[in-house]
Amino acid sequence: MTRHSHRLLMIPAALAPLLALGTAGCGDPAIEESSVPKQADSATATEPAAPDSSALPEPTAPQPASAPATTGAGAWPWTAPESWRFVPGERPMRLATYEIADESGPVEVAVTRFPGDVGGMLANINRWRGQVGLGPIAEADIPAMLTTFENPGFTGATMVLEGPQQHMLAASIHEPGADQTWFVRVTTTPEAAARVREQFNAFARSFGAGG
Repeated sequence: MTRHSHRLLMIPAALAPLLALGTAGCGDPAIEESSVPKQADSATATEPAAPDSSALPEPTAPQPASAPATTGAGAWPWTAPESWRFVPGERPMRLATYEIADESGPVEVAVTRFPGDVGGMLANINRWRGQVGLGPIAEADIPAMLTTFENPGFTGATMVLEGPQQHMLAASIHEPGADQTWFVRVTTTPEAAARVREQFNAFARSFGAGG
């Protein structure tokens, strides 16, 4: 027995069939060489299947903003009537907008706030009078126009400005502790103004009343 044959006998039995196949093919011209295509990168071989649209949840519409809180930390200092509808969305210079249901259609209530006294009561009243087609008044005319009220931390006044085509319900509410003034206003027809006036005044007088 040669040295090479002795080594073949020492090959493990599990490798013997593979060795037999290799030796059988040596020199056989009938066997053709074949090549295996290179496997594509598994990360890019196929595109992921598109998700089944029927299994996806329906898109949800944006939720409207909530009405301003009137209790708890950081709450607004007013209480709106339950029948009023809060109108979501930001508007220039406004903190909040409400709508009062009326037989003629919704009546809009605007709430704003400014630092200090915003030029004083006379300047504000004359500006509002101009908006409903009225001329300016003098300082001495103011007391007769106002209905005043006072709640803890707030002093305010309500008024009606009766223009030829539109009336304005207005409230000026000063908050001395924060040195700021809140304004509440409704501009509508004379008939609608008369119908919502009581609700408007109640809302204005709720500032600082604690609900």
